[in-house]
Amino acid sequence: MTQAFCEATEAVSKIDNFFALVPTHRWSKSFLAHFFNSWKATHLKMLAIYGLSCRLQRLALANPYSVREQLFMAGAFNAETSYEDLGLDYGCQTHAELYHRLGCFWITIPGN
Repeated sequence: MTQAFCEATEAVSKIDNFFALVPTHRWSKSFLAHFFNSWKATHLKMLAIYGLSCRLQRLALANPYSVREQLFMAGAFNAETSYEDLGLDYGCQTHAELYHRLGCFWITIPGN
């Protein structure tokens, strides 16, 4: 994981810079609603879970048997966490719900 972030330093920097800009301007409600809903729909929920599971499986296939089993198990446990945002037997607030509240906060700031 650390290696992946190191290899993607430029892309990660662009994302950091964008999020640093969000609180510096008075964006329109339309822009904020579009941004937060798009980000939630494409990146927040399943993409991260799926991406990490895929990386763990690729690492498993590239390693000796003794390490392979542990990486496959880590991938399986990571995928299992998707129950939270799918709402399966989960009685607490999900990341998606918290993110929705964050988006609503930005849209309801006076002056927006």
